[in-house]
Amino acid sequence: MFFSYITLGCKVNQIENEQIAKELTALGYFYTKDLNRSDFLVINTCTVTHKADRKSWHIISKCNRQKNLTKIFITGCYSELAKDLAGKLSSKNVIVSQREKSRLPKIIDEVLRKQIGYSKRVPDYKDKWEAFKNSRVFTYSLNNDQSNFFNHQRAFLKIQDGCNAFCTYCRIPFARGAPISRDALDILAQVRELEKKNQSEIVLTGINIGTYYDKKNKLTFGGLVKEILASCRFAKVRISSLEPQSIKEDFLKCLGHENLVPHLHLPLQGLSDRILALMKRRYRLKDFENLLRRFRGVDAHFSVSTDVIVGFPDEEESEFEQGVEFVKKCDFTKIHVFPFSFRPLSKLDDKKKVGECVALDAQVVKRRVALLNELSQQLTLKQARGLRKVKQRMVLEEKINPLAKREYQKTVPFEFSLENYDFFKGTTDYYVKGLIPLPKGAYEIGQTSEVLIKSLDPIIFEEPLSTRRK
Repeated sequence: MFFSYITLGCKVNQIENEQIAKELTALGYFYTKDLNRSDFLVINTCTVTHKADRKSWHIISKCNRQKNLTKIFITGCYSELAKDLAGKLSSKNVIVSQREKSRLPKIIDEVLRKQIGYSKRVPDYKDKWEAFKNSRVFTYSLNNDQSNFFNHQRAFLKIQDGCNAFCTYCRIPFARGAPISRDALDILAQVRELEKKNQSEIVLTGINIGTYYDKKNKLTFGGLVKEILASCRFAKVRISSLEPQSIKEDFLKCLGHENLVPHLHLPLQGLSDRILALMKRRYRLKDFENLLRRFRGVDAHFSVSTDVIVGFPDEEESEFEQGVEFVKKCDFTKIHVFPFSFRPLSKLDDKKKVGECVALDAQVVKRRVALLNELSQQLTLKQARGLRKVKQRMVLEEKINPLAKREYQKTVPFEFSLENYDFFKGTTDYYVKGLIPLPKGAYEIGQTSEVLIKSLDPIIFEEPLSTRRK
């Protein structure tokens, strides 16, 4: 039987689906990217915003109309908390809880071979604290031996799950439960295995990885990163996302290590100290700025991407304007902009009013989102402009025909012909994304190349003369 999977939301969902696919193939099933060839499907859902909820439901509903799919297995944060989901589903749907997710391949095998019914499972919580308790996964579910990946050219390594920060806008703690950490020795063993498989980059992922702590070995997140860097012979290490308040001195001492890529995703979220306080974020703009100063004191080009929530209840125009100036000063590589949405179970779940904080007009929020998205594009080009003379290492992620992509049609193939060159999309250590032509047959997806930026908007790379292959 053939299967596919669909991933919604974060990198943690991505690596979970990769692990599920690996175990399903070990059970004798065959993975295919073509949904029309699949006999069954796994959907890993997301609930981080109301748009994520709608998208999760839209995907489920759309896939239910595909007659070739005999079963659809639904898991993830949305299905964990959507109490009314089970009543909307058809008999082909199977809901699997977060706690059972690590057993999902075996559950799928049981359902398909023995027709055991899981399809009407309803999230079993009385209130949000019951949800927080019941959604916590077991420590053994973090362990895996995955070294090959179906849909990624980087090696994603999950070191942690869960969060107990309880930011006022967020419901993820109730979908993922309290933090748990993977055994450090198991992580280091997998790092060594990934290097044996010639993985060029390892991405450390989790829901709130800065809370990592191995009690047995008394190892914090910074201590773990130090051990991983020391054990890497050639693979580079990338940190997927790190909360500002969780960054400690032991991690900062790792900056500048030759095996740590000079990029970090650091969520800002609020644009003023007052909004950060209302969000229950445990830092202020000055703290955030000090961290950036530490990063760029090690590498002037150090790349930082971020998340910003726009339109938080009672966010004043002056606060937004001052926040935009702060964002400009931060020189982010990219800004992921989210319009605020009220999330059930979070502290802000009243759709009209939150204490004395009033929800903003939708058109005001829409305008602010558009402004920040435009600023994000400007900052991306500014960063690339500053790196034009800097040699960068790029992971080749996808081979494409540039003439089939609208953004490249007027710019490529330059002097490079499709007959003599392969065109790859890729991402550099500094998190610059773009296209590079390389001699046909000289490189494959997943390999790395040393590159220089040739042109901007769109960003096109070239090999330095010293490394160019004929």
